[in-house]
Amino acid sequence: MLWQKVVERIHGGRGKWVVLPNKNALAGCWKTIISFLDSLTLQGKKISQFVRGKLGNGDIMHFWHDLWFGSVLLKDRWPTLYRLERNKSGSIASRVKRGEDGFLFVGNWSRHPASVEELSEKQDLDRMLLYFCFSDREDSWEWVDSVDGRFSVAPCKKLLRLNRDQGRNQNMRWESWVSNKVNLLVWRAEFARFPTRDALVQRRIPIPMMSCPLCEVDDENLKHLFIACGFAYGVWSFICKWCKVDPFCAFDFNDLLLLCDNIGGNKWRKKIMRGIVMVTIWVIWKTRNAKVFQKKNV
Repeated sequence: MLWQKVVERIHGGRGKWVVLPNKNALAGCWKTIISFLDSLTLQGKKISQFVRGKLGNGDIMHFWHDLWFGSVLLKDRWPTLYRLERNKSGSIASRVKRGEDGFLFVGNWSRHPASVEELSEKQDLDRMLLYFCFSDREDSWEWVDSVDGRFSVAPCKKLLRLNRDQGRNQNMRWESWVSNKVNLLVWRAEFARFPTRDALVQRRIPIPMMSCPLCEVDDENLKHLFIACGFAYGVWSFICKWCKVDPFCAFDFNDLLLLCDNIGGNKWRKKIMRGIVMVTIWVIWKTRNAKVFQKKNV
């Protein structure tokens, strides 16, 4: 609650026309969070569509700006009526009143609805009020992706992972019997998050030379270091002979990760072979660093 009060005090609170208030003129972590959430989509939906209001007495939620009825904001459902509204941030309780024959909408109009489109939207609004009902409790918020309406980190994290995995193909599998640092290094290499010399130059970091430290023949990049380099080729030839598998031909880094899928044997043999490939990648990188930073001969 303390952080909520701080954010509302600085950024404007519920008076803003957005789900989460943000004052663009102020930089900081909150602005970064809002920018990320605004650009985030989960299963084709904006993050704001997963937060739904549960109507109570209507004192807290905005009639036009909060998602509390239907699947879209009412300002988007009835845009012509919204343009006529003077107090666009009014609460539900200030807009809906109980009359003799049920609930009535009390709008603060700049003028009364008159056009065909405005009258059609007003009829739709009146039909909505037939299903309207206040309660004695306060307005509350629900996370629509959960059964009980409560937000929790685990299902949200699952959605984020599902959303992330839809946009990429991942060949690397984490092996429990291999060290975490080896798993992490291979994961970084698959997604080109690796500090090879060409990657450092792309980040505008000055490098005295671009040649591969292991063979000193061609420029260093991810493909050359682990596949095309003469030193790496000798290492993979020894590994194939030691594991009694046929020599392989790799054209990119992903071919190394798929090597275990192309050999015979049961799942345990494939699992062991996958771990050996991952450890070999780590050893090549460690050997490269030893020559660069410790001037060791290889």
